[in-house]
Amino acid sequence: MTLFIALPDPMSAASAAGPALRYAVSSDGVSLAQRGEQSLAGLAAGVEGAANQPAIAVVPAAALSWHRVTLPQLPRSTRPARLRAVLEGLVEERVLDAPAALHLALEPGVQADAAAPREAWLACCDKSWLTGQMQQLERHGLRVRRIVPAAWPRSAQAGTEGLLTVEGLGERRQAWLQVCGPQGVWRRPVHAPDELAQAWSGPPERLEAIPEVAELGPSWRQLALRLRPTEQDWLHGVAAGWDLAQFELRQGGLERARRRAGRAAGRFLREPSWRFARVGLLLLATQLAALNGWAWLQRQELQARRDTVRQLLLAGMPGTRVVVDARAQLARGVGQMRQDCGRAAADDLESLLQALAGAVPAGRQVQRIDYQHGELRVDGLGLDAADAVLAQDQLARYGLRLRPAAAAGAAAGPRASADPTPQRWTLNLAEAP
Repeated sequence: MTLFIALPDPMSAASAAGPALRYAVSSDGVSLAQRGEQSLAGLAAGVEGAANQPAIAVVPAAALSWHRVTLPQLPRSTRPARLRAVLEGLVEERVLDAPAALHLALEPGVQADAAAPREAWLACCDKSWLTGQMQQLERHGLRVRRIVPAAWPRSAQAGTEGLLTVEGLGERRQAWLQVCGPQGVWRRPVHAPDELAQAWSGPPERLEAIPEVAELGPSWRQLALRLRPTEQDWLHGVAAGWDLAQFELRQGGLERARRRAGRAAGRFLREPSWRFARVGLLLLATQLAALNGWAWLQRQELQARRDTVRQLLLAGMPGTRVVVDARAQLARGVGQMRQDCGRAAADDLESLLQALAGAVPAGRQVQRIDYQHGELRVDGLGLDAADAVLAQDQLARYGLRLRPAAAAGAAAGPRASADPTPQRWTLNLAEAP
C-alpha cells in the first residue's frame, strides 16, 4: 500500500497541520484504491497502515518553479554540496529569492557528466516551507520516503497536456488551467468557461478536467472534457521516477536510519509504557558510573605505588638512567649492593640452609642437597603433614616457601603429589604478590 499526501499551497493560509489535506491510497501503484480529504491526525489513525508504511508527499504545482539549465562538465563523483553550488549559480539570475533559501531538485536520470554539458529541468521551491511540511508530517507519525511534484515538464515525445483544476476554498474556489509540456509548466486562472478557449490553444483531446470542476456551476458542467482525478498524476509522477528529496532532503539509507533512531528515542523518552525501562536504564547507568569511578581510583592508587617504587629506585641508585621495570631493577640493584658488601642474599645456599635447619624438627637426616638458581632441593627430610605445616608457617615469616618437589614441576606426576610423606622438598623465595 502506498499513501500519497498532497502538501498545502504555500500561498494559502492552510498548512500541513490544517483541518484537511488531499490524500490517495494505491495498492498496486497503478490504480487508486481510495482518495479524499482528511486531517493529519485522521490520516495517521483512520487510514489503514498509514502509520507503518512510508508515505509519498506531493508538492503542489503552485509551489514549484521550473528552469531549463545546462549542467557544466563535472565528474560523476562530484559531491552533492558541490553540485548544489553549481545549480545555485545557474539559477541565481532567474529567481527572486536567494538561491540558498531554495530547495533544488533535478529531473530523474540526470547526473553530472565529465564528457559534455547536459540540459536538464531544475525544480525550485521554498526550502523552509518544504522542510517545515516534512517535519509536520513526521510529528504526526507519517514517514515520508519520497517527494513528487503534482505537475512537471513533459518530454517532446509526450507533447503538451492541459488539466483544468480547482483551487481555493468556499467562495474563493477558482478554476485554473495547468499546462505541462516540453516548454515547462505554467498555470493561469480561468474565471469563466468562455475563457477556456482563449487560454488553451492545444488539441481539444489533450485537455482534461478534474471531477471537482463540475461543482463550480452549471456552465462548467456543460464542458465536454474528459475527467481525470488529479491524484492520477501522482501515480504517474512515481512511475516517471520523480523524487524531489535531493540534497538536504535526500532520503538515503543512513538518513532514514537516523530518523528512525530519533523517533524510537523520542518514544522511549516520552511514552508511559517505557517508564520502568527508563528507570532500569537510569539505575544501570548509575552503577556503570560508580564502577568507572572505582576503577579510576584503583588505577590512581596503582600508579601512585609505581611512582613510589620509581622514586625509590632513582633515589637509592643514582646511576639509573632508564627506568623500564622499576621493581625488577630495584631488586637487581639491592642484590648487587649486597654482593658488594659480602652479605648473602635471601635465596643463597647458605641462607636457605640456615632457614631450613631452624624450621624442620631436630635430628632429621638429609640424604641429598641440590641447589640451582636460588632454589634448594632436599631429599630425606621425612616430614609428615603436621611437620610440613609448622615448617611452612615458620619459613613464610622469612619470605620463603617450602613445598613438595612433585608440586613444583610437571614431571613429578600426580601420584607423587598425593604422597602423604614426600621425600623431596623444594625451598625458595615466595613469589611476590
